[in-house]
Amino acid sequence: MSRQHIPLRANLFASLDDPERATLLAGRCASCDGHHFPAQEVCPYCFADGCASVSLSRTGSLYVHTAITKAPPGYTGPVPYGFGVVELPERLRIVTRLTESDPARLRHGMPMRLVVEPLCVDEEGREVWSYAFAPDGESRTEGRPQPGGGSRARVAPEVREAADGARAPDGGRGVASSVGRNGARKVEIAGVGIHPFGRFPDKSVVDIGQVAVRRALADAGVRRGDFQAAFCGTVYAGCAAGHRVLSGLGLTGIPIVNVEAGCASSGAALNLAAAAIAAGRYDRVLVFGIEKMPSGIIDSTFFDAWRKQGGLAATPAYFGLRARRLMLTSGITATHLAQVSVKNHRNGVHNPNAMFRKEFSLEAVLGSPPVCDPLTLYMLCSPNEGAAAVVLQAAGSGGRAGRRVCVAATVLTSHQPGSVLGEHTPLSGLTDDAVTSPTELAARAAYEAAGVGPEDLDVVELQDTDSGRELLSYEELLLCGRGETLRLVEDGVTEMGGRLPVNASGGLLSKGEPVGASSLGQVVELYWQLRGEAGPRQVPDARVGLSHTVGRGANASVIVLTV
Repeated sequence: MSRQHIPLRANLFASLDDPERATLLAGRCASCDGHHFPAQEVCPYCFADGCASVSLSRTGSLYVHTAITKAPPGYTGPVPYGFGVVELPERLRIVTRLTESDPARLRHGMPMRLVVEPLCVDEEGREVWSYAFAPDGESRTEGRPQPGGGSRARVAPEVREAADGARAPDGGRGVASSVGRNGARKVEIAGVGIHPFGRFPDKSVVDIGQVAVRRALADAGVRRGDFQAAFCGTVYAGCAAGHRVLSGLGLTGIPIVNVEAGCASSGAALNLAAAAIAAGRYDRVLVFGIEKMPSGIIDSTFFDAWRKQGGLAATPAYFGLRARRLMLTSGITATHLAQVSVKNHRNGVHNPNAMFRKEFSLEAVLGSPPVCDPLTLYMLCSPNEGAAAVVLQAAGSGGRAGRRVCVAATVLTSHQPGSVLGEHTPLSGLTDDAVTSPTELAARAAYEAAGVGPEDLDVVELQDTDSGRELLSYEELLLCGRGETLRLVEDGVTEMGGRLPVNASGGLLSKGEPVGASSLGQVVELYWQLRGEAGPRQVPDARVGLSHTVGRGANASVIVLTV
């Protein structure tokens, strides 16, 4: 007797009566003519109501791929399995499991076909059916999209206009703190503090946060009652985390705002604090970020349970896909990815607050265990624990002697719709590589607000969750032109001693990433760099620094500091 079978989620398939003929169910917008998957009534590109449900083609071509060798949280199927993005004739890219788990047997552009198959058996004994794509042995390509260079022209103008128009009311620039411009007050950093990043089993997240806060207040010469508000960035520390930190120090009785924005959480907290000072609401504010991360692949509440169950929520896999796309479009190789890790670990040797203070050879990085092809273990940062804090104040409020470090701009923005590999990790996107990333949106707004350009930067601390993410950021932050990332790497531009050192602190690859503290950790480093207090990792005569974080949401934070 055959088991009853059910789809992984409702409305995933047009029908499961005949798995050999089953199709995925998508939405199609009558307003912009864009397709999206899974189907929903409201268009994710243009906000129009009444999207029609349509069946997607069963064949397409492979865009990018990786492999998952360890079961991610919540996944109930077999491992290893392939993971990738397939382009369909509907001008749609969708995220999918792949039946082939050996990356060497997959290639960009190869024909793929839909496979509808049982994933697991639920508690009631029913087979749970999901979808995957398998290499299609047939060589014909009629009716299939050709991914890559020719895909952009096939996006309907209405869809492109819908994605371009889905911006913030300020034209897509995000939330920019106009510190020191247009009559707003200038904001400066009065002091900083940090708790080293690492693993501290005998300390709570409150303990860790209190260390950073006390150090920042002492550095600024600020006592209880000398600041009017506090902003705390965190993701995993739970309800009213900032209150818990300050309660134990007797520093309550003021507004305490807890902020969550993924990897940009403490950057978002600084954004709000700086804007409040610039507007004259407060004269001095405490900002801190705290985190005590779980080990291993993070079980993120960002994803729906069905995506976890279906193996479609493995965060490192998306890093691998973005790295694979970078290799596809820029000439970057696995060796270049490894060079980023070598550089950052070499820098981290000199950072007493880093988790890993050890150099790695190129061979060691390339030879470390594979995680999500093309990324190996030493090309990925480690989630960990730590805290960082800064005291912001209106310029001219006194403080330490020496160079005054000003917050010239702080910008927080989210993504534009349309990119299947954006940090908002959708399950589908347009066959269009021209969607502007949230990092680029934030960077352009920050340069404008600060009155500087990328050519004025002396030192940069940017998101290196993995080696590929650092390289992607070079172009997105406008540190180089389109297609010039490879040149920056090969010419040593971002090395210590190069024209623009990147991640002199060792970056997240050396420090690890306590996500709620990572952005302020960068700000603390840049503060020391601009004051000439960074010790053996000091960038000579640094006067303009940029901090960049981007992550779940998508949230992108760009902060420009100047002296």
